Amino acid sequence: MYCNKCGTYLYDDHQFCINCGDPRPVPPPTKKGTLWIPILILVLMFALGCFIYYVSFAYPPADGVGLYVKSGSLRFDEDTYEGSSDLIVPEMIDGAPVYVVEPYCFDACDSITSVTLPGTVRTIDPYAFFDCENLQSVRLSEGTIKIANNAFFSCGSLETIHIPGSLECIEDDAFQNCARLKHIHFNGTEDDWAALFFGEISPDVQIHCASGV
Repeated sequence: MYCNKCGTYLYDDHQFCINCGDPRPVPPPTKKGTLWIPILILVLMFALGCFIYYVSFAYPPADGVGLYVKSGSLRFDEDTYEGSSDLIVPEMIDGAPVYVVEPYCFDACDSITSVTLPGTVRTIDPYAFFDCENLQSVRLSEGTIKIANNAFFSCGSLETIHIPGSLECIEDDAFQNCARLKHIHFNGTEDDWAALFFGEISPDVQIHCASGV
């Protein structure tokens, strides 16, 4: 601090100027109660940033439009889908991996005739392809381990499905009301097939195992 009269520097223990004797200047009072204002502004800016991040990336759209991922679960919006009727789902959608086809993901979708799922997909949840009336073929990749009950319920046009050897379980009624299903291609042996599927299936369905059956 400096003397207001002569400008001499004053140390902390100097109550009077050592040069001119003028009393030590009194510092201006601080404005109490205003510190919270910049803190509040920072908090609000942080909250706004988090909100924008969530809105932007909670359901990031894929390049093909209509495909979204949240916490690894795939969602499909037919109203915004502009891709081919032969849908190939990528492993990553805007940096988010696809692990699960969630329930009713393709609910009553009539714009898709075939679907290929990536190996990152572990589970196809119940009613994932519920009432996809034009779906004719499905191809699952190595890595999928479970097809839940009623996963393809009422896919009236479904004729062929390719199942990987990695599959461990096909729950009951997975293919219920799939009247046109004729071919199941399984990349495993007959024993593998018997171990993973216990449900009823039409006698008209041919099971093609990797062993050549």
